[in-house]
Amino acid sequence: MELIEISSDEFFNFAKDVQNTFQISLRDKTDENVITIDEIFKSLENKNAKNFYVYDNGVKIGGICLLIDENTQHNNLDLFYILEEFHNKGYGFKTWQMVEKTFPKTKVWTTTTPYFEIRNIHFYVNKCGFKIVKLSNLSDKFNNIEELEWFFDFEKIMNN
Repeated sequence: MELIEISSDEFFNFAKDVQNTFQISLRDKTDENVITIDEIFKSLENKNAKNFYVYDNGVKIGGICLLIDENTQHNNLDLFYILEEFHNKGYGFKTWQMVEKTFPKTKVWTTTTPYFEIRNIHFYVNKCGFKIVKLSNLSDKFNNIEELEWFFDFEKIMNN
């Protein structure tokens, strides 16, 4: 497996892959995109972004957008997807192991996932060693019970 850095002319294809993959968990909840192309581009174009496709034996299996702060080494897993046909084959964990090896100076990794994404929560906590550090709401109004707006924030402190 390998991480192949992508150029800006690949951003639209990356964004469509993200949308399609993220939508899988919402098939029974909504037809709306869980994330917009503009939101994805905002991540991909961030000055600290490192954007990669993930390949296994020459076949694209997913992609990842990391925000790397060279000064603090408090880095963020911003977008991460494995294409649906490659789910449940260990690619997510293998990809995360590659990320940690690729960025060994990282002191802290952070990420966020919707609270209803049980598969993601299991992956980050039980497989990758993240801890849940916060439950947040997009509107920051905790009386809002709209389930699509609740997120868990995760953190993994590295032992460098």
